[in-house]
Amino acid sequence: MKQGKLLILGRKVNSHRGLGVIRRVIIALLGSAFLLSSASATTYRWTGDDGQVIYSQVPPADGRPHTIIGPPPPPADAAREQSRLNALRQGFADRQEDKQLGADEQAKEAEKQAAIAKNCDTARRNIAALEGSPNRLIRQPDGSVTRMTPEEREAKLKEARKYIDENCR
Repeated sequence: MKQGKLLILGRKVNSHRGLGVIRRVIIALLGSAFLLSSASATTYRWTGDDGQVIYSQVPPADGRPHTIIGPPPPPADAAREQSRLNALRQGFADRQEDKQLGADEQAKEAEKQAAIAKNCDTARRNIAALEGSPNRLIRQPDGSVTRMTPEEREAKLKEARKYIDENCR
């Protein structure tokens, strides 16, 4: 059998192979046309006996399994989407800032607790030293050394115990 030649758009094409390509292009164009023209109508999609995909506004008459294709979503409003994106970004930035503030507050609280623990330890050591020998010498801030009077000793003990009662656990 001799194959004929077709002249399509100024080009010679093998008729058998060329018709298959042309058929696929036409089906694709028709499918696109159906989809575009029936944006608000229901579109049905199924495969024919020859394996070709068929699009139609009417379901297949022989009851073949088919897929219903809905209309495409409406085009997005760019300004609305941009404002939504900006709101999401701002929310993210706010959460990051809150997280950082929380971490800073935790660090400050940890420093405060460490200082309280150190002061409690110092107060306990002071109590132990003040309850010890009454003849013990105490170094003053100016570097001199003196003995405390019993009244000074009691005042310092009272002060240290008060601090421990209020701040130490």
